[in-house]
Amino acid sequence: IAADCIYESIESLPQFEQGCELGIIEKNSVYGFLNRQGKIVTEPKYKTISKVQNAPFFIVIDDESNYGMVNQAGDLILPCEYRDLSCEPSGTNEIYLMKVRTQDYLDKTFFVDVSGSRLWTDRFQAVTLFEDGAAWVTDINGNSGKINRRGEVVLPFNFTFVVQQAK
Repeated sequence: IAADCIYESIESLPQFEQGCELGIIEKNSVYGFLNRQGKIVTEPKYKTISKVQNAPFFIVIDDESNYGMVNQAGDLILPCEYRDLSCEPSGTNEIYLMKVRTQDYLDKTFFVDVSGSRLWTDRFQAVTLFEDGAAWVTDINGNSGKINRRGEVVLPFNFTFVVQQAK
């Protein structure tokens, strides 16, 4: 089998989650990615790789304990430059809420699409999850309002402070 040649230098066979195009491989206690055709997409170089639940991304941690994010093609879409990183679906399978902590301990939130591209970053400095088709966002002037999933304003930016009630 051709797979024997591919795997001879890898310590474990790749684990493919349902719907994932990439499997995680291990070599010398570091991890990388292999595609379903058996091609190594990313040589093992990460301390940790974890699949983001309900999202088409993987969170990776490099040898300096910096967090980044990889898409289903194996591309590093958020560089390994964050102290912490989380991703969660924002009420749709097309937009995801990212929460990151920068090296200088600033917490930031922003949206990404399924390819990992940041959405509307030139307009908003903080965002929340979409609920009932809209999300609270804070513009670059510090005012809050709501947008829909297309980034269109549905509640004007007339608020300086917003408190969301827990459901």
